[in-house]
Order: sequence, then C-alpha cells, then structure tokens
Amino acid sequence: MTSAQVPMPPDVNQTSLYPQVAELLKLEILPPAPPVPPPSLPAPPSTTESQILPPAPPLASAESPTTTPPQPPLNLILFIPGLYGSELSSTKTGVKWLNLLTVAKTAIFNNKKGHDIALPISWENKGNSQTQASDDLLPTDILNLSYKNWVKWSTKINGDSTNNTTVVNFPWDFRRALDEINAKFELFMMEMREKFHNHMATVVTHSTGSMIVWPTLNKHPDWFNRWYSVGGALGPGPNGLSDLGHNGFQHAVTTLASAETLWSFPTLYAFHALTAEESPETGGSFLENENGAGQVEGDLHDVEVWERLKLGVFGHGKAVSPEMKFHVAMCLKKAKEYRFLLDEGKAKLARSREEYEHLKIVVFGSDSKKTCNSLSWVEGKGVGVKTKAAKWEMGDGTIQGKNWRMIPCGLKYKVMISAETTHSKLPNDAKLHAALMDVNI
Repeated sequence: MTSAQVPMPPDVNQTSLYPQVAELLKLEILPPAPPVPPPSLPAPPSTTESQILPPAPPLASAESPTTTPPQPPLNLILFIPGLYGSELSSTKTGVKWLNLLTVAKTAIFNNKKGHDIALPISWENKGNSQTQASDDLLPTDILNLSYKNWVKWSTKINGDSTNNTTVVNFPWDFRRALDEINAKFELFMMEMREKFHNHMATVVTHSTGSMIVWPTLNKHPDWFNRWYSVGGALGPGPNGLSDLGHNGFQHAVTTLASAETLWSFPTLYAFHALTAEESPETGGSFLENENGAGQVEGDLHDVEVWERLKLGVFGHGKAVSPEMKFHVAMCLKKAKEYRFLLDEGKAKLARSREEYEHLKIVVFGSDSKKTCNSLSWVEGKGVGVKTKAAKWEMGDGTIQGKNWRMIPCGLKYKVMISAETTHSKLPNDAKLHAALMDVNI
C-alpha cells in the first residue's frame, strides 16, 4: 500500500533585514578604563557527580500514521439470484421459502397447494403510483438448495484474506414487481459503494437477476467493471405464462407453489413480449394455435386479452372477482412498463456509448437441452390443464439460447458455454468461479 503523502512544513529560514546606519556617531575620546579581571569559573564536575539524563523520547514520525484506513477489495463480486432463488422468512414463523424442512412439510401436508407464500392482491396508492400490499415475509438469503456450490465457493473465498476478493449476495423478494426490486437493488449498490470506497463491482446475475440489474447498470455504468449474465432472462419467453397456468411451480411430483399462489406475484407477468407492432424484433404472443392456425394474436399485457384467451386465472373455469381482475391488470401494466426498458428494439442507453466501453460483459449459458419456445393454445380452453410446448429450440431447458445471449442496446459481449446443462445449476459451475477470480476476463 502506498503511504499517504504528508505535506512538509513551510521553510522557516528567512533572511533578517538590518537597517543601514545613516551617519557615524562622533564619540568623545576618554582615558582607557582599568583592566577587569576575568571571572572565576567553577571547576567542572567529576564523572561521579555527573547526572546521566534519560534519553529524550523519540519524535513521532509524520510518515507513520497511527491508523491505516481499510483498503477496498480489488475484486468485489455481487451476486443476484434468479426467480424463486431467495429464501423468504417471517419474523414470527421463520423460513417459509424454502429449505428441506419446508419442502418435506409441503409434500406431506399440502402437496396440491405448495408453500403458502401468496401476496395480498390489494393495491395501495403511494405517491404517483400504485404499489401492491405487503406481508411479513422478507428475503433473508440466497437459496442454498439451488446455489449449493456457489455458496460453498463464495464462503471459501470470503474466508481467505489472501485473495483480495469479496463476494456479496443480494437476495430479493421474487414475488414483487420488478420495478420495486430494481429500486431496492439501486439502494443496495449505494450501500456497497459507500462500504467499499466507490470500488467498481463485478455483477453476476442469474436468470431474472439480469432483468433486475440492467436498468441500474444502464444508468450507472461507472459503478461496474464486469457483468456476467448467467442464463440471463432478458429476452421474452413463455416461462411465466406456463407457471401461471394449471401447473404452478413444480419439482418432480411436488408442487412447490400452486398456480393460485403464483397469480399474486407481479414478477410472473414480466416475461411476455411486446406486440409485433410495438417491437418487430421480438414481439409476439408465444402461443401457437393447436389446430394449426399459427400464432395466436393478442397483446399479452392486456387483461382483456387474457380473459378472452382464458390465460392464467381466467383459464380455470371459475368466476374471477373484480379485485383479482384489477390485480392482474396492474401486474400486466407494470410488466409492460418494465419490458420497454429491456426490449431489444425499444431499450435506449442512458449515457453516451463511450461510457460503457470499459465494461466487460460475458453471457454464460448452455445450449444442451430442448427448450420451450411457445405454448400450445386451445380455443375455449387456453393452454389446457397441462401446458404443452408447441415449439422447441436449444437452450438450457428454461431459457432459449438466443435469449440468454441477449444484451440490450447492442453492447458488446463475450460468450462462455457452461459445463452445467441445467438452467438452475449454471451459477454452480466451477468454470464460472475460475473466470470471476481472473479480473482480466
């Protein structure tokens, strides 16, 4: 570490100025004075009488400060998990989502409904916008069941003081609207910059995490030096529509969250594309008519279209309350506003392009699995009791290859293919961990 430069004291050796004598004094000549005997001097003390004084204390060195300010890490890594990838806990009842104990309880006692984590569907006026009501669940950690190897690796890294690397995770409430989560992420970044002396960060985003981070990275490219978009969900797709159907969110034969629970999550409505008219590059419904008539037309951000096509809550053959319909309309409205920030044809850089040139972007993913591209739709039934894929293309099983390669606004990026083949396991790849430790990648 370079020592702080200490300013030298000003030069105190200044030339004294003496006045000139204007004229010589005329002195009267007097008789010489008698000689004065020299004064008698005392004898020097003997050695035995000499006092040996203790040495003076050393002067404090101006170049040796008493405290050394902490140095920011050279490699600050921030991890933002994907959808369903954060632990949610209640101050009253503890962890509600998700660990082995909650999964076991759900499988035994509540297998059809899954975890009880539905949000209230009422909305409140706050400032100039409406915000969904809250409950007492808060994000407390990333999900160890999903990110076991990431947790193991990052714990080891943070425990080693020799590598000059710090890993910080950003758990988030995956149920709430993305604009809310992005605002919380921006506050998190301000805290990180204050704590780590404005050091630029490497941000690692998994799946929906890429959607959360992009608006902040776009506004503040100077906050980041690297971005790893891991299985990024920036491109639109049918994933949310599938979960909002009859299937809900399942693992093997266990329902982790029912469709009824997911209807209350604004996040699940955020994956739909704009219309073809709004975005010729990526627009469309991702619904294929089962009778072979081609793509089903309609704006998937319009609640009336959802009702007509019997999607989500409207496809279960039950009456939908006005409150629920209003809730779905609000979710779709917020989703469309956020999609304009991400869409390949609509997103705009917030700064001059030169201000992003320092940023190293890597898209990290897999093309090893068949991945759903569109869903089969049936007249009068919507996507059916069991949602079925109508078209496939290669990807990681969740995100299509073209979508995890997407970075808005044409920013340059490098592609890395993961050794992992499953979307949820991509952040656990040792190849990714090794790349993050090399600040030149």
